[in-house]
Amino acid sequence: MTDDEVYGLRIAAELTNLAAIRRFVKENAAALHANADTTTDLLIAVDEMVTNVIVHGYDGQTGMIELEVSRVDQAIIIAVRDDATPFDPTLVPAPDLTIPLEQRPLGGLGIHLTRELTDDFSYRRLPSGGNEVTLTKNDVTLLEGKMETTVEQAQGSVPVTILRLHGDLDGSNYLDVINKGQELYQSGTRRLLLDMTEVPFMSSAGLMALHSLAVQMRGETPPSPEAGWSAFHSMSNDRDSGPQQRVKLLNPMPPVERALDKTGMKQFFEIHTEQAVALASFGE
Repeated sequence: MTDDEVYGLRIAAELTNLAAIRRFVKENAAALHANADTTTDLLIAVDEMVTNVIVHGYDGQTGMIELEVSRVDQAIIIAVRDDATPFDPTLVPAPDLTIPLEQRPLGGLGIHLTRELTDDFSYRRLPSGGNEVTLTKNDVTLLEGKMETTVEQAQGSVPVTILRLHGDLDGSNYLDVINKGQELYQSGTRRLLLDMTEVPFMSSAGLMALHSLAVQMRGETPPSPEAGWSAFHSMSNDRDSGPQQRVKLLNPMPPVERALDKTGMKQFFEIHTEQAVALASFGE
């Protein structure tokens, strides 16, 4: 997924503009559907970079700073440009945090913090002579209604496929999950670990998707979603038969686990909090 929107700001390099710059980053990260943790980390990183440019780059001289905020797939990218003295912050060595605070040299902590809070921190000298620092933060939040899946093969005592879901699981995308399950079964998957670490919300349609995966993994055709109440009756009958061993859940978030609990589906799915333990729980 690539978002076509690129949000730009050109503003005077003055410390009094830091609040406006942070507001620009916050508003446009939200427009690009960044999650709260991603936004907070980028606010800090941008503030540190811009402050360095104002204080050390322009060193009291007037100048401008340009920012661009965009999303490419599951990453939020912020470019910070200026026409100040050439300086590559990525070359600044990491501070020795084992040295007592009073003995550490001044400076460098903001760059260290930026490096720690981002997934990629790069620099280039612009053809015009200016500086450009690019801050990249991986962000798993997806556009509303979008569901992305990643697949990984793992080996416990038996082969297990890990299906990782990213995004809300609801009526707009549950068929995608069911279709993915069918695709995996046809390619040979018989045991499935469903990683729900990044699923903040699940509706009753999502419950139907989970039940369908379990039915698929035992080689049966799941009830048609078009069947209405009869599909839910099938879920109820399976639930009452006790936990099945073909599909297990990893790290469901509290709202998802609550939905499973309130519908009795926790009786049907084993839930694990550690991947290694989950993989080992699959038997022949």
